[in-house]
Amino acid sequence: MKKPKIKYCRLGLSNRYENYIEINQKLKRKKYKKLRNYIIKHEEGHTLNEFDLFHEFKIPPRIIPRLLWFIITTPETWIDFFPIQYKNKKLIYDSNMLILYIMIIAIIFGYYLII
Repeated sequence: MKKPKIKYCRLGLSNRYENYIEINQKLKRKKYKKLRNYIIKHEEGHTLNEFDLFHEFKIPPRIIPRLLWFIITTPETWIDFFPIQYKNKKLIYDSNMLILYIMIIAIIFGYYLII
């Protein structure tokens, strides 16, 4: 399987599509080289037809502080945390984020039922 092409975008952190990987243009900067390489490797690990929520949480502890700092200080990346997005004139959804949101809502709803 050949490696997907890398494209840079203004909004979002990173996404895997059939023919390419899209990552935030700010990751081009030299100071983010290690983080950019990790994100590309992570996105290459995604399979396009399988549910892979657990893949999202396989983040090495040494990367977490850099990744969180980049996300917190770059508001353009926050769009990737919405389960439904409008990109490239298409409405797309992220099944992992949908499931995560449903779980959070279920936990909150369950908590208030107990109280």
